[in-house]
Amino acid sequence: MKLVDHIKYKKNRFLTYYFLDFTPKERFILLRNLMINSVCNKRIKQIENEKFTNNLETFVISLENRNDRRKHCENEFKRNDIAFEFFTATDGEILRKEDSQYITKRSRANLSNGSIGCAISHMKIWESISKKDSANLYLIFEDDIVLTHDFNTKIQNLLTEIPIDFDLINLGGFNNRGRDIHYFVNNNLFKSYNPRRGLYGYIINSKSAKKLIDLIKPLDLIYGGIDTIIGKLTRNNKLKVYQMHPSIVEVNYNFTSNIFNYSERNKKKVQNNQQLTIPSGSTQGSNQSDTSVQSRGKAIG
Repeated sequence: MKLVDHIKYKKNRFLTYYFLDFTPKERFILLRNLMINSVCNKRIKQIENEKFTNNLETFVISLENRNDRRKHCENEFKRNDIAFEFFTATDGEILRKEDSQYITKRSRANLSNGSIGCAISHMKIWESISKKDSANLYLIFEDDIVLTHDFNTKIQNLLTEIPIDFDLINLGGFNNRGRDIHYFVNNNLFKSYNPRRGLYGYIINSKSAKKLIDLIKPLDLIYGGIDTIIGKLTRNNKLKVYQMHPSIVEVNYNFTSNIFNYSERNKKKVQNNQQLTIPSGSTQGSNQSDTSVQSRGKAIG
């Protein structure tokens, strides 16, 4: 994307993010990055067939007892003519002894059961993918996703433009505000400053899966979840994460879910079955009850 197009995009879509808001140093960095990526993209087109195949294996992380979510996924992927496999999720409320290797005691004491189950499930599927064919790409979804009507077309276009250095490509997310965008790699993909806000649909390969495991396992956080640590590692330049724009995967908020993490005070309220209000700014759907305390470990996604 040309610099002028990049600025035009930001001006039109994000009214508070104009070219004049850039400092001279930021303008120089932006222009430099765009030029570098323009050269890299030409190289990508030359070797893409040597680097990755068009073989996309698709997995959906889901608990065995969530028949409602599994049925939803079956319908969603059938509608888009996509073959997939369920990957059995870990229930954060019923951890086994072997699950302790994936999370520190500090995280287990501070994170909600839902976040713990979600994080362990993603790490387990990364371990599985790290042993697979390095030439293939792997689509990972949580089980409350909705695919856009042009999903297949967008994915096929993406396969011709994937940066050779990527660690993870988010197919959906809420971090598409002007201040979240570092620079565009091409018309459909940008590098984000802070790729948080969910890990419900993404692409990895076996090499990046191993890298994710090496960097994250065991998870050590006192708030947030698996997407929080992804964002932290990206900001520290330890991961190269890209974001699709516009998003081609969304979340079905008809499934109740409390992925937000409780303070110690609120955790006691949950344990005592007291009323708990979802914090303002939560990404929960408006049709969800503020008093719902169903753990996301019970409903990954």
